[in-house]
Amino acid sequence: MQNNYRQLDDNKKVMINKEIYSMGKKNLIITFWCQLGYIFVSFICRTVFTYVLGAEYLGINGLFSNVITILSFVELGLGNAMVYKLYKPIKDNDTNSIRIYISFYKHVYRIIMTIVFFVGLALAPFLDKLVSNSNVSTNIYLLYFLFLLDTVISYAYVFRKTIIIADQKNYIIESYTLSFNIAMNIIQMIIVAITHAYIPYLIVKIVFDLLCNVALDLRSVNDYPFLRNLDSSPKLSDEDKKEFYANIKGLFIEKMAAVSFSGTDNIFITMFYNVSMVGIVSQYTMILNAFNLLLTKVYGALTASIGKLNVEENSSFVENVFIKIYFTNALIYGLLFTGMANLLQVFVVDIWLNDDYFLGTIPILLMTAEVCIRGMHYPVFLVRSALGLFAQLRVVALFCAFLNIVLDFILGYFWGISGIIVATIVSRGIVYITDIFVVYKYGFKCSIKNFILIVLRCMINAVVIGWFAGYIIKLLPEFKGIIGFGLYIIISVMVFALLSWLFNIKQFNSILSDVRKEKD
Repeated sequence: MQNNYRQLDDNKKVMINKEIYSMGKKNLIITFWCQLGYIFVSFICRTVFTYVLGAEYLGINGLFSNVITILSFVELGLGNAMVYKLYKPIKDNDTNSIRIYISFYKHVYRIIMTIVFFVGLALAPFLDKLVSNSNVSTNIYLLYFLFLLDTVISYAYVFRKTIIIADQKNYIIESYTLSFNIAMNIIQMIIVAITHAYIPYLIVKIVFDLLCNVALDLRSVNDYPFLRNLDSSPKLSDEDKKEFYANIKGLFIEKMAAVSFSGTDNIFITMFYNVSMVGIVSQYTMILNAFNLLLTKVYGALTASIGKLNVEENSSFVENVFIKIYFTNALIYGLLFTGMANLLQVFVVDIWLNDDYFLGTIPILLMTAEVCIRGMHYPVFLVRSALGLFAQLRVVALFCAFLNIVLDFILGYFWGISGIIVATIVSRGIVYITDIFVVYKYGFKCSIKNFILIVLRCMINAVVIGWFAGYIIKLLPEFKGIIGFGLYIIISVMVFALLSWLFNIKQFNSILSDVRKEKD
């Protein structure tokens, strides 16, 4: 009889894991195509923006985006903490607890909106120090206010959609976002082409961001009717508040570090160069970040799946899933490094724009390396978020946030753009090593040694294969135009695929075996 019960439990666990896998797969596929569609449309919109408004307005766009990114630290990483707290109530179908959490988040987000707005206004008097060397004719204070307003609105009506993410239905959010973004980009292109003005472009973005949030809020209420009236919800218990605030402390410092890494580069480039240089650099970072965002969105769609696996399975099982995700992700970023390191400048200067946007080999190599290192690490962050390990990274994250700013100033002064990127790589690298330690010590509770060897192996593979592909391309006759560029892409992919397979036959076979099992 006991064996029968055990068999029933095992069968139930298999069914749950298959459901988790199925939802994760659905999220991944839909997120991939939605993000790919958004990249295509936004690239066309960016091209129109570049040719009509020029590098100066691109620089203003990049600079103010960095300033607004700094304000985003007020959000404290609340979204990750929210999603984590909802996993268990959703599993248990505990609608009362879900209502309590969502009601609490609604209150917190209102506070965040207020703080962001007034802190943003307080920064306005310092704008003339940042853009004193700009030739932009539009009032910079009005442009900044529109950026600020868009940021404040981005927090409106978002509290309910958290349940969609936690319930493994992120594909709904991606579908809505894609639809609104396509409509927004089309209207923005038409308005910029007709008016040659930046302000209407920003107003359209504000309107569509608000409409998207409202639409997702209505969808949340429709799918989860018990969230309709949250004013009558009970209050969050003192014990839950204490746990929540403990996580928030860790997330707050981590958020500060993230802001320091990604939200200050354009400010320092403006200090050491000018706004136009920010516009030139932003064309390269836009392409790199587009691919990076595509991949992080895809893997981010698996966060809820890993969170649910953690509830259902033991840590060794979750670690095994994590390592396979990391290896697959590292291969993809290795391919991205191989292609971008060798071909990004060719595309920007020869295919897309012109020689005015030439940047140099070293900055592009460093930018590509920074984005790929960040992307290769993303599964570690994903698992740490899914396991709810928010408070263990505080001291290192705070130290690296300040270290990055200091290194930005020192290395930027001596080495310019390359120095600023190196500062980010060094600071992020320290956080990433600590991040891995946290996941293994507090999450998987096992030795970190084997995984560090996997990380080093993946990075060495990417560098060696990227160099070899570049060497082969240089041996070939010089091909011009889109056809030649396409030929270089094919060669890079073939070289990377062949060498990656030769270097990692055992890992490939293991992943293919898992895929066959899931199909069976």
